[in-house]
Formats: sequence, C-alpha cells, structure tokens
Amino acid sequence: MQAGLICCAVLLLTAMLTVPPEARIQCRGNFQMTKYGPIATPYSEEEQIAFVARSYGQSVSQVRKNPLMKVYLCQTLGYDSRLKGSCTAYGPDTYAPARQLYSGAKRGPSGAPLTLPKAPASGPFCCG
Repeated sequence: MQAGLICCAVLLLTAMLTVPPEARIQCRGNFQMTKYGPIATPYSEEEQIAFVARSYGQSVSQVRKNPLMKVYLCQTLGYDSRLKGSCTAYGPDTYAPARQLYSGAKRGPSGAPLTLPKAPASGPFCCG
C-alpha cells in the first residue's frame, strides 16, 4: 500500500514538473518566438552566445548563470556574424576602434590628414 502511494506521488510530481513543449521558451537566433511574433530578449541572446560557443568546441553550460562568461565569450568570439546582435555591448567592435583612433592621424574624405585650425594669439577669448 505504501509503495503504491509513493509510486502515485512520484508519477503526480513528474507530471506536474514536466513542461509541455508549447510552454517552453522557443528561441530562433536572438529572438524569442511568441504568438505575437519574434521578440528580442536577453534570454534568447544568451542562448545564442552559448550555441555559437559550442559550435567552436567550447564547453558552455549556461551563459545566464555567469555574466562574466558572456563578456569573455563576446570578446573572444564576437567577430562571428551570428553574435552581432548578442554581443553589441561586449564585442570586439566596441573596444577595438578606440585603439585605432590614436594609432595615426585622422584622414578626411580625400585621404589627406585632418589638421585643426590654429588658435588666435589674441582676441576676445584669449589672454585679455
């Protein structure tokens, strides 16, 4: 009798914990699919980051549980076109251009170096 009650309790608990496929979050790329259409959500973006990392052979369980893992993966794999929407804040495009600004002279549309005009030696805004 007790074994039967335990078995019924286990079956009932299993039925309650099993989520039907329609109730699970369905992601397609960076977008969560809803009955109203695709919606960009952080959950789907993080799932996309984990998917791309696994395609490169990295062992990633979940990016949601470790925010620094997201930053690391975006900085190392952010060049992949599948991560352009997911890694906009952490990808190489956000921190690499700052290095290029100071590596040489800025150039105009004609290719000539840009120069700043010289400040006047005297006038209403200078020296009295």
